[in-house]
Amino acid sequence: MKRNFRSAKFAEYLSTFALIHQIHLHPTLLIEKRDPSRGYGMYVRDAVDAGTTMVVLPRRSLMTSTSVDTFGVGLSRLSLENALQNISVRDRFPAMNLLLMGVSPVSWIVLAWQLSVELSARHSFWWGWLSSVPSLPDLNELEHAAHAASRVVAPQLAGQMATIRSALQKEVDDAFTSIVAPHAAVVPTIDTFRWAVRLVLTRSIVVPTIEGTGVDLAIAPFIDLCNMATAPIKGSSHKKKQNVSTGNAEVEFLGDGENLPEWSRKETDEGGQFKTADSDYHRHAVMLTLHNALLPGDEVLLDDAAGLFHEIMHEDSITTPLKAFLSTNPSLQHPDMAAVLRMQRYHIPL
Repeated sequence: MKRNFRSAKFAEYLSTFALIHQIHLHPTLLIEKRDPSRGYGMYVRDAVDAGTTMVVLPRRSLMTSTSVDTFGVGLSRLSLENALQNISVRDRFPAMNLLLMGVSPVSWIVLAWQLSVELSARHSFWWGWLSSVPSLPDLNELEHAAHAASRVVAPQLAGQMATIRSALQKEVDDAFTSIVAPHAAVVPTIDTFRWAVRLVLTRSIVVPTIEGTGVDLAIAPFIDLCNMATAPIKGSSHKKKQNVSTGNAEVEFLGDGENLPEWSRKETDEGGQFKTADSDYHRHAVMLTLHNALLPGDEVLLDDAAGLFHEIMHEDSITTPLKAFLSTNPSLQHPDMAAVLRMQRYHIPL
């Protein structure tokens, strides 16, 4: 009974958020929890062709450091960013930056602080979505399950998993006590900050900035419910290796003059754009689009991130602090370390 009540509230929060924010979901899309070890996921009720867009949301619905400044509770991040400019963040948090390579090394701290403030606020622009995200105990349970399953599949990587997990925990606490607590305009509890960091790690994507001059770390409501694909471990002969899933969807960005998919236009103007097109946040859309055809009951999966981590671990231009971190932890130079990083970030078992 209690589980059914939670499921009903989850659906209520998300459906209300979708209506308010003009978020469009394809009619055949289902959001269900079929595997408790993976949480909620996206599935299709009917067969769907490649190229079909499953989710469309306006840019303003993304949670980024910039959008929180515009639509959030109204707290300036300047004091925190000024403090970060005087600290060698990449030197201080090498494990975290291994997981978030490609974005500013300060972005996770700023976004996690802003998210923790929104989580603590009585009212928030993202209220319906925030009410549906997993709690810190839920995330801990998913992490423990991922580690336990991964140790069965790849026991040879247990040391690497323990090392990176311990380093991340220390870095998050260090970021809170030495940066957020002394310099933030409003200081959340350390548990709320830890919760926010875990949400940033497990649910964030990299998006182009509005100006198109760089990239930003963002959480996209609804798209964050799409699970990551699994990947094989080179050193494992475990039978689970035969059940590897591959990604079938990717995140796309729609700019000025580009039309939304036909099925999603009932809430748009005659030009196929969002009706409230009064700023770049409203004109630009973010979409989750299939690049493979799906059969009824198939899960929508984002492309596996292990490829990205593999590139990171073999990148010639990797920074000196990260090289030093890897050299002081030789076990992290294992050929399968990329998959360990992916597991630790997304809590998807090896």
